[in-house]
Amino acid sequence: MSTLNLSSKINVKVNDTYINKCCNKTKCLCVSFLWKGVNVNLGSSDEGMYGETREKSLRTVFKIMSKYGLDEHSILFDIGSGRGAPNIVASFQNQIFSSIGIELDKNPYYLSLSNVMHTLENCENSIKTENSKVNLKNNTKETGNEPDLIYPKNRIGFIRGDATTLNSFEPVTHIYSFDAAMPVWMVKRFVDLFNKSRTTYCYLSYRKDLIEVLDLDGIRVHGISTQMMGSGEGRMCWLYLKNNWKEIRKFSMNNISNTFNIKQINSEPKNLKLSKVTSLYKIVEITTLSIATQKSLISDSLNEWFNNRKSRRECISERRAMNQWHKELKQSYISKRLSKEKESSTQLTLEDMGISVESKTHAPNTSCQKDRNDENNCSKNLRLNIKKKPLKDGRHRNPGDQINADGKEVISNTLDKVVTKTINVVGQSSLTKKVYKSKQSNMKE
Repeated sequence: MSTLNLSSKINVKVNDTYINKCCNKTKCLCVSFLWKGVNVNLGSSDEGMYGETREKSLRTVFKIMSKYGLDEHSILFDIGSGRGAPNIVASFQNQIFSSIGIELDKNPYYLSLSNVMHTLENCENSIKTENSKVNLKNNTKETGNEPDLIYPKNRIGFIRGDATTLNSFEPVTHIYSFDAAMPVWMVKRFVDLFNKSRTTYCYLSYRKDLIEVLDLDGIRVHGISTQMMGSGEGRMCWLYLKNNWKEIRKFSMNNISNTFNIKQINSEPKNLKLSKVTSLYKIVEITTLSIATQKSLISDSLNEWFNNRKSRRECISERRAMNQWHKELKQSYISKRLSKEKESSTQLTLEDMGISVESKTHAPNTSCQKDRNDENNCSKNLRLNIKKKPLKDGRHRNPGDQINADGKEVISNTLDKVVTKTINVVGQSSLTKKVYKSKQSNMKE
């Protein structure tokens, strides 16, 4: 029994443009269904932060990511995959090994399963059409049309769940996240998972501060201009790479070839439900199964969602548990951020920096009016608005005059001394000597 070889490359680079062999046109028509019918009407989410990038912008993003290993030896992971448009576009354009995503909101998630079903049916129909044109005189009729022997060209899968509960991004190699509306503590969680995952080396985000603020261990190599679908709003996305991304890529290629050997995956899963899948390894393995098996899993999941709705009490219980987990993550981020700011705000003394302070005494400066606006030269006591009542001898009261316990006026000479502090930098330094003058008044009792 023989099967068709489905390992033909989808993309061919000609004159710096990609021609998709799946439809032999520059603009792929295989994904045009994503922007027709019910798919177009989905513009909101129960989570309140749904947004989508135009197809042209997505293709530009994935074309640039292909320079950094987004090919048949890579796995793309979309955090907040929605209805699955980025994963499907990347799968058809770059022929990646597997394109997976995770979505919290049930409405776009089940729509993404419907879109995967559409791609599987199209692939199955096209293969059957090719089989009917092939001379099968040496094969049985069952061989060319047996659905269990048909495997998809584009391996796409989705998980419904909270991405913050993941412990690692392995075996993923590339991360795509439309995180413009995500809270910073949530993005921080994803950055930490990216840093510790051994197979992940490329991160595309719509935030520019992942390195400076969220401590991403890598470099920012590209800024890509994109447009939002519908509003046409322009947004910049940023491509981050780990410093040793080439070594990580070699490790991830070996990991994918050893873990997901399609020829060795012959046994179909038993009692498997997509609603129970929470592991990234498991969803990638599901995308390598036959078309018939994947269609069966998706159909069961859609029927389960439609016929077995959860009660309101169950939904509230799940939401409370998730909110509690998010609260803990937020508090952890805030506490770490405060401790980090406290450490950075600690200042060294002048002695620790090698600076000595010398004091010299000068003659008093009699023009207090000129220095009235200088806070370093006049003390607050000298600026008090004291009424100048005439004294017994005809003189007027000065601001520095005080009254003793017997009620007699005691006149003090203000500004007796002016102390000049000169800061001398010890050792070689480019700092210049700065002189700070502070006025000190000696009050006579």
